[in-house]
Amino acid sequence: MEKLKVDFEPAQRISRKMLVDPDGALHVFWGEGEKQKHHPFDDLDTPIRQGSNIIERYQGLVVKIGRQEVRIAGEAQQIGAWVSQLQQAVSRFLEPRELSLAEQKHIRATFGQICDNIGQVTNDAKVKAQARLRTMPSLTDSQGRKNTQVAVRTGETVVDLLKRFDDIHAKTWGVVLRTRKLVEEKMRIERIIVNVYNCLGKFLMKFQDSQAPDKKTLENIAKQAVGGKANLMAGLESIKVLPYFKRVQSREVRRLRRLPEYVEKGRVDYFHTALIGAFKKLRPVVKEREARQIKKLTVNDNGQLKR
Repeated sequence: MEKLKVDFEPAQRISRKMLVDPDGALHVFWGEGEKQKHHPFDDLDTPIRQGSNIIERYQGLVVKIGRQEVRIAGEAQQIGAWVSQLQQAVSRFLEPRELSLAEQKHIRATFGQICDNIGQVTNDAKVKAQARLRTMPSLTDSQGRKNTQVAVRTGETVVDLLKRFDDIHAKTWGVVLRTRKLVEEKMRIERIIVNVYNCLGKFLMKFQDSQAPDKKTLENIAKQAVGGKANLMAGLESIKVLPYFKRVQSREVRRLRRLPEYVEKGRVDYFHTALIGAFKKLRPVVKEREARQIKKLTVNDNGQLKR
């Protein structure tokens, strides 16, 4: 397996072909060898959205509106339809009888329509299929006998289209796996941030009484925030990709590291301010996640909310 050529030391490897550089940019690689392409991203949402668009372009789109569905064919469905039409045409052509003028006209129209529908393409398999259709020989010779080369040429065209069909499925599977990895990383990051945000909220509640928390309480909070292997900062520091990386590396969040220092110095005010700053800095991520969850709410036939 060929090693990727990069000019940076990856801060994180989401997969073999998805690397995060030290500044938080996500680098996604496609293809192999000389055909390999490289795209940098400053967020996770853009490559996730692009992956979804590629899947829809290849495999089609089904959108539910009310109780009905809108179906838009993708390239795979289009090729499947063309192959079916060509197979039907050649089956009719090969029947042991003479073709009527209407049947000949229909077969020629099928070849012409598929050729036009393929359109302007650069894919080798589709280019070959289109060229075969454009140069399809006459259905009959001068004596009205069937030209067997029509069946041969049609069969070769079907093979070309099926090669593209297989290529689409292979590419789609790769995009699905890549997009799934990105979604999983986004969900992991959001879970960490939401957990830290909720913990900070609970810590701040202890400052709502008339008296400030005692030293032991502050020490416990500081330990949960920055002490041990499973502390809150350890989770935040595992986040390496933008835009979350920039947020968790902000001055407000990094200030949580100083909580033990504030306890030792007796600076409860600094301690409280540090919690508030980090809480506010993480809040936009939590609000965005909550907004997406609200959009998922729907109403069933009984008027009840459901997810």
